[in-house]
Amino acid sequence: MKSYTLLLADTKEKRNAGLSGKDSLPTNTVLLFSYEKNERCSVWMKNMKLSIDVVWLDDNFTVVDLKEGLSPDTYPKAFSPASPCRYFIEAKEGFIQANNIRINNKVSIDFANSLLNF
Repeated sequence: MKSYTLLLADTKEKRNAGLSGKDSLPTNTVLLFSYEKNERCSVWMKNMKLSIDVVWLDDNFTVVDLKEGLSPDTYPKAFSPASPCRYFIEAKEGFIQANNIRINNKVSIDFANSLLNF
């Protein structure tokens, strides 16, 4: 099992900003977007400088959809999961492959210690 440091985007302002404008993401760090209820949770690459992988999760932390290698040049296209989600993860490109993430996988999140485990 691999552990990642978890950055949390749990307010509208943090969700709107996401990783926009960032030149990099620290090693073994992911950004978790958290919503109050299940939503469509769309992602776009506005003002992004790096390519990312996105993993959408339901309220039970089960993977409902994923997208590999979203590059900044996909803007203004928006990407949405096949079904509503409660959370989603933005991580460095290669994250999905490195962790062999598949739809229906479960994710363990330790909010108290800001850790995400695959």
